[in-house]
Amino acid sequence: MIVVILVLVVAKKIRIAIAIIEEASNAILRMPCLVCFPFFTAIFILANALFLIFSVTLLASAENVTVGVLARDFSSWADINCSGIALSLIHI
Repeated sequence: MIVVILVLVVAKKIRIAIAIIEEASNAILRMPCLVCFPFFTAIFILANALFLIFSVTLLASAENVTVGVLARDFSSWADINCSGIALSLIHI
């Protein structure tokens, strides 16, 4: 008897829940690619996490790197690679 009274009290909410489920199933039928979006999101998050782990590992493995060392190495690289360009621009 209590169950019948409880069902009568929440009957409107039950009908609303059924309508929501029916509408959601219609949306999935019309747009089946909605099912795949959570998987794409999970793959993207996993790829970003792996990239973060790789980057942190790479930075942690660089023990004695300072800004001065990087500047010196880059300037010597730029002198080697850009001197030919500078000379060709002067002769134009």
